[in-house]
Amino acid sequence: VTPRYHDSEAGQVTLHSRESLMAVAAAVGDPGLCERRFRSNIAVDGLEAWDEQSWVGRKICVGQVEFNVVKSKTRCLATHANPQTGSRDLPILPTLIGAFAHREPTFAVAMVTSGAGGRIHVGDEVSLVDQKMRCGVGRQQNRRE
Repeated sequence: VTPRYHDSEAGQVTLHSRESLMAVAAAVGDPGLCERRFRSNIAVDGLEAWDEQSWVGRKICVGQVEFNVVKSKTRCLATHANPQTGSRDLPILPTLIGAFAHREPTFAVAMVTSGAGGRIHVGDEVSLVDQKMRCGVGRQQNRRE
């Protein structure tokens, strides 16, 4: 992870759990909701839905790279667009607020490296620095767009 791969000027890397994705998919009535719609850098398996939101203010390791989880990621209208066709086909923002009682339409967390950075790989262990919680970094699944 180096500045080349960040999605903002603040150098943030985004992470979501597939369980949170499944919760959104159920709420919008689309079990094949594609995670590319959210453009997260990292997707993890093995959590309860929304667990990653409790990591704000904490440190996590992905493989050997340590990150500070700085905030929940507020989403924009781009999430309404089908990543394959570009058409706005799902009301993601109102769903995030209404179905999950979020104050803002948040999905995923934003992180910055705390140190020199490094390489992460599919299958790397993810753990809270101050706790023995683990989950796996997964591949993007081939979900319907």
